[in-house]
Amino acid sequence: MCDFILNSLGWWEEVIRTTAFKWGTALADQTKLNAAVDTDAALLGLGYFTGLRYAAIIAAGSFFSWFVCIPIVYYLAPEHIMQIGGQAVPLAEAPIRKVFLDYVRHIGIGMLAMAGIIGLLNMSKVVASVVKNAVLDIFSSKTTDVHLLRTQRDVPTSWIGAGILLCTVLFAAYFHFMYAESFGQTIVAFLIVLIMSFLLSVVGISSIAYTGTEPVSGMTIFMIIISAVCLTAAGMTGKVGMIAVLMMASFIGTTIGMAGNFMSELKVAHMTGATPKKMEQWQIVGTILCAVLSVGVMILLNDAYGFVGDHALNAPQANAMAAIIEPMMTGGSAQWPLYMAGALFAIILWMVKVPPLAFALGTYLPMEINTPLLIGGLIAYFVQNSTKDKALADLRFAQGSTIASGLVAGGAIGSLFSAVLRIVGVDVFAEAWVETPEATYLSIVMYLLLCVFLYKVAMYVKAKKA
Repeated sequence: MCDFILNSLGWWEEVIRTTAFKWGTALADQTKLNAAVDTDAALLGLGYFTGLRYAAIIAAGSFFSWFVCIPIVYYLAPEHIMQIGGQAVPLAEAPIRKVFLDYVRHIGIGMLAMAGIIGLLNMSKVVASVVKNAVLDIFSSKTTDVHLLRTQRDVPTSWIGAGILLCTVLFAAYFHFMYAESFGQTIVAFLIVLIMSFLLSVVGISSIAYTGTEPVSGMTIFMIIISAVCLTAAGMTGKVGMIAVLMMASFIGTTIGMAGNFMSELKVAHMTGATPKKMEQWQIVGTILCAVLSVGVMILLNDAYGFVGDHALNAPQANAMAAIIEPMMTGGSAQWPLYMAGALFAIILWMVKVPPLAFALGTYLPMEINTPLLIGGLIAYFVQNSTKDKALADLRFAQGSTIASGLVAGGAIGSLFSAVLRIVGVDVFAEAWVETPEATYLSIVMYLLLCVFLYKVAMYVKAKKA
């Protein structure tokens, strides 16, 4: 309901920024410090599941970007010229968010890439074991499935191998006839997609296992950089090259997202005693259906909001990808110094035993997305430490998890209803009101009430009387 009100009615401001207040504007002008929190209920629920430790690390990465890196950039390069809306503007006069998107965010991309590599190295033995068992299973003629428990049965690995081969071959064929100028370019694209799909899927699975979130956009941008460098070396440039890179990126992004999502589903299956084989079979069916339905969803969003113009979807990840692809495919270069700085910082984090992937996520994502995770994590912490009775604490946390699940699911459903209303021409959004200071004050009150509601419902579980 909260998200539906935000998106369709506009009764209060969705993002609370310190610049909405006079003191915040003065602070931003003098020090370039700016804080924000998104009042989206789904993000609060996600923070509850993430937990305080990883939510705090993610928030720390965000604070590093916005409270450390951005002021430093303004201090060191105030006379640097930026291109904003086709005009040359000194960096000192550029909006804070623009500096984040054009410079600081690239540090986060480098951190994500190196964090992914570190994660792969840490999991190298596990990955090698999985690959070994998969190869043995494919070439083995033994049928041991009948001797396994129902909860241990999986789809035959030969099916998985055949599916992977089929998808990559179909991709290569489409790429060759639609974009490639030579067979060598097709081979390069084929190898990139095949290798990176596997490696980045492992990163996505690890990320969602530890943090509850996936760096799909960050890993996709990393994939874009690799693809652009390799295809440029193979002689593919210009508009055709851009489209080809984006197609490869969409392939990889889908792979990462599905890998992390299915990992979560298998965890639920393990907890509930479901059969993995059945879930895997229906995952294949769901993948085919979603491949068609997702196109319809994008058309729906484009018709409802659009991606260009006033009141369009911001799509910050898409803007970041465009900023990277265009110069690389037209003779320019990527922000290699910033990527390297981020990579070195990720190594330092790993050396001091701080999970680099969680910190990198915070560095890369906008602050307003990360701060709700911290708030949700704090609520979860207070619920779990509300009593010394562990059993009671677990019951309270489970009660809160139910509400948090509703917030996440309700947010998605509310956003869908909002899009449908826009398409049918029902516009009741209070555009004039939402821009007023009163809307911001109401947003603060409503968000506090939402936080209190989540905590109080969780705490409703009382100890049984002897």
